[in-house]
Amino acid sequence: MFAPPPRGVVARQLLPAEQVTILEAGDVLIQYRDAADADAAQALRQTWVTIAPNATLKKRIVATAWTYKLECGGIDQPSLQRFVASHKGQPANGGN
Repeated sequence: MFAPPPRGVVARQLLPAEQVTILEAGDVLIQYRDAADADAAQALRQTWVTIAPNATLKKRIVATAWTYKLECGGIDQPSLQRFVASHKGQPANGGN
């Protein structure tokens, strides 16, 4: 049985297949490596954004959309907000 991908703020690290499904649907995925960044990352919560921890990241914050990625050494609210605004709601199939 198919389960929809997790959305919003997720408390656990997502499986790779879940990450792909989230991006295919048009969500922006914001992942943070350090627990200290959780509150700041969660402040970016909005429609079309999924936020989750990921201890395997090379950078502290990684924002991903279908075919786009932004890596940050820390929470850069303006850059992350611009990334979300530019890419949220754009599914992999272009909405077709």
